[in-house]
Amino acid sequence: MLSRIDRLVKLAHIYELECLASNEDAEYLKDAMKDCFQITFTPETWKDWVEANKNFIGDKLNLYWSVSYIHSNIITAEYTPKKYVMISKSQDLNYENYIILEQALLRAVSDIPNLWLSTFAFGHSELDKNTPIGPDIAHYGWVYKALGGMTVPDYGYLAGSEDIVEFIRGNKEALDKLRQHFKGEPKMLGKGADGSAFDIGGNNVLKIFNDKVSYEKAKEAIKRLHGNPELARTEAMIYDVGEIGEINGRTIYYYIMEKLKTMPSDSTFRNRLSVLLGKIAFHINGEKKKEFLRRIKKQINDPSKAERIKNIVKRVAEQIKTSLEYTDIGLIEYVADYITNEGTELKPNWMNLLIEEIIMKYLTGRTDLHANNIGITGNGELRYFDPSFSGYTSWINA
Repeated sequence: MLSRIDRLVKLAHIYELECLASNEDAEYLKDAMKDCFQITFTPETWKDWVEANKNFIGDKLNLYWSVSYIHSNIITAEYTPKKYVMISKSQDLNYENYIILEQALLRAVSDIPNLWLSTFAFGHSELDKNTPIGPDIAHYGWVYKALGGMTVPDYGYLAGSEDIVEFIRGNKEALDKLRQHFKGEPKMLGKGADGSAFDIGGNNVLKIFNDKVSYEKAKEAIKRLHGNPELARTEAMIYDVGEIGEINGRTIYYYIMEKLKTMPSDSTFRNRLSVLLGKIAFHINGEKKKEFLRRIKKQINDPSKAERIKNIVKRVAEQIKTSLEYTDIGLIEYVADYITNEGTELKPNWMNLLIEEIIMKYLTGRTDLHANNIGITGNGELRYFDPSFSGYTSWINA
């Protein structure tokens, strides 16, 4: 039987959901979703959807949402005087003058499909793609590409073409040291708001970025890899990390790491993988485990505690895996079978290792752990290659 306090907490939670779901201003969001995505849903489905996604959508329910008059497949609203939000069916958005700052997956509930919530700003790139690169910097076109679309939150594009050319000429020594790692001409693998990744041959990847938290976490990872390997066995190997120089008051960093095989691009698979990662994060964020892990977090940099922490992480991971196998075995088997059918044989204990890695990433403050930041090693383990971002240092973004 529930205690009086438990009943009050439960009633307060129900009241909170009802307030969120029935708020008159939320009618703008509901109407816009119905019009734009051609869906219908019951009040019960709406409440469940709000509950499932409240960490992302909770403070945005009351905005003035409407179908974009420029792009009829998205809905938008003003979030702050400099930031806007949009909801779309696709994560890949390539609209001119839309600078994507953050993205989160809104989980499907009943008739409401998986949707993407994006925070964005309006801006104009100063980068003139036709600006000629002089013969003295012709070998640095990859730097031009990396910095050309880089953005800064609440500001917009970081630099124009003249700034980038000046940056290259002023930092040739640092760039030439990087080039010594290249086994061929760099090929761009992907690009985000804070940086770009390049295949540089030799099974290595170079990332150029401007997020200081990512830089500090990469340095810490190298230190663990070489000084505390007991706690680094789930780390993607990082070979080098450093600073290149400054552009418009912003430091540009780099790291070189092992290349991982990318996950299958099928949207249904990606969504199911996201659900699995979310369930793992849910268990880690459970209050009892979270409080317990907070205490362990304070000891993470003490080498004398490494063996104890390693054993605790393994034990907690086994508990979470056992629980998930009881509630979600079909989901686990789906993810494993899909990857196997795509030509990669997973390790028998891949699930344990994945959970251990997510716990370790939480303990070391690298919690940008969504499905687009994970790859597959050559020996069949799932591993994160870009787990750090200044927006996520304590709460797991899965």
